[in-house]
Amino acid sequence: MKKIAEMIKRYKKIMLAVCLLVVIGAGATIAYLSAETGALTNTFEASNIDTDLEEDTAGVIGTKKPSVENVGTTDCLVRMRVNISPEDADEKIKLEGLDLINWSKDSAAGTGNSGWYYYQNVLEAGKDSKTTNLFEHVVIKDQSYIWDDESDEDDQRVWKDFLAVYPDFSITLYQESCPTSMTINGVTVSAVNQDGTFNPENAARIWAAYDAQTVKE
Repeated sequence: MKKIAEMIKRYKKIMLAVCLLVVIGAGATIAYLSAETGALTNTFEASNIDTDLEEDTAGVIGTKKPSVENVGTTDCLVRMRVNISPEDADEKIKLEGLDLINWSKDSAAGTGNSGWYYYQNVLEAGKDSKTTNLFEHVVIKDQSYIWDDESDEDDQRVWKDFLAVYPDFSITLYQESCPTSMTINGVTVSAVNQDGTFNPENAARIWAAYDAQTVKE
């Protein structure tokens, strides 16, 4: 297992939920979703892997389009975690436009929105190299929405009513990246097949070895 520690450097970017105040009628406000990137490191050495989590809110309440960009010089695997707080608010929320073609949710994460989502391809190094958006909008279940260039008054009312019940509601996004290949028990395991196609089984093995070897400082 020593070889693993020699080959990997962990970059973890944590998206911490902060407030974007959206002004609504009569001077009231909704504390809503924006993000700030922080970092956790690990004990591993050396690969030039560097990824950033981006999001496009388009200035429309409920719009949140998170993706991951590879800003380093090395191809990598990426995953994104969604945490919805408080926990009982998760069942009231729907991630509209959730891309389960290019992303795969951890089967151990349960049926809610929270959990790890794994990008089902290698994120290559290079200019403007980014994943697809994990999802497009955050909506409250059993409500209808009109997505336009400006926040609709009905949408604002729905969120105001929701936040009256869940005043501490927040969505926190995390992203992590790791190498596309590594040595496991003396055998090189690659997420890329010889024909250049993505190997999800090997990617899962790499992530499992990555999780077994990384620690928070």
